Amino acid sequence: MDKFMESFSKRMSSVALKLDGNRYLNAVKNSFIAAMPILIVGSFFILFANLPIPGYAGFMRSWLGSGWQRIFTVPYDVTMNMMTIYIVVEVSMELASSYKLNRVSAAFSGLAAFLVLTPVFDFKRAALGSGLPMNNLSASGLFVGIIFSILAVEILHFTDKRGWKIKMPASVPPNVSESFSALIPFALVIIIFNFVRIIFELTSFGSVQNFIFSNLQAPLTSLGASLPATIIVLLMEGFLWSFGIHGANVVGSVMTPIWLSLTAQNAAAFAAGKAIPNIVNYQFYNNFIKIGGSGATFGLCLLLLFFAKSKQFKALGRLAIGPEIFTINEPIIFGLPIV
Repeated sequence: MDKFMESFSKRMSSVALKLDGNRYLNAVKNSFIAAMPILIVGSFFILFANLPIPGYAGFMRSWLGSGWQRIFTVPYDVTMNMMTIYIVVEVSMELASSYKLNRVSAAFSGLAAFLVLTPVFDFKRAALGSGLPMNNLSASGLFVGIIFSILAVEILHFTDKRGWKIKMPASVPPNVSESFSALIPFALVIIIFNFVRIIFELTSFGSVQNFIFSNLQAPLTSLGASLPATIIVLLMEGFLWSFGIHGANVVGSVMTPIWLSLTAQNAAAFAAGKAIPNIVNYQFYNNFIKIGGSGATFGLCLLLLFFAKSKQFKALGRLAIGPEIFTINEPIIFGLPIV
């Protein structure tokens, strides 16, 4: 039995470490961590536009006029409601760093690829010309942004390995030389994804966004919002921790895009005055499952701090209580140790 467990542990550790070290999953995970501050700020603005306080709406209307909510909805639109733009830029830059490519060129390429694929809506009735539908820049376009920003950086990496770039003389300033060296990769990104856009426009889906949303994003978010799937994910997280593997990192790299897209759906429904559609989302995971971090160890930390007889455990409780409040419990996980 011991040999079996040892062999099983090695195999699981190998799989989990490969997932944790996967450059694509790490790029996605790090991009959401980087974008979190702007998403949090955006969520506050939509809350201020819809505070459930009696008389609040009437007071704001009398003070600022009938369009008072726009003061808060515009910041919400350029943060939460355009979250895909920020994720595209950050995913491109994170992946470029792993390949040691120019991060700015990668960000431009990823953004260009996403925007080429984003359908333009014609506002003829409003006589406003044309523009990009906001829903394609929000959570609905999230998976398209992630997938094609990764593909755009892969094109840059492909051309870089083969030396497909315009090389300028050594006398040319480095910034000018780098701009010219990016011409061929940029051209390939635009040409390839423009063909992709044209092909999907000829299908019944009409756009890449509709295809990805219908066949990938909607099923995954629907599954991620269910209680059975959430339980399975959390069991897997705890199972990995039992082998000393950071389960939250492994699971989070896969599930964070799904849970955050569910959060964005809730914010959009709240802004429109509709019922909140998803119980399970990123906030549910953090507030009700991860109280204090992996394994919900906030209660354990309080016990160590106030009731432990061991000086070592009391000291650990004092050390860990601050991070625990912000769901960081590695001091407890590794210091008690639980793992």
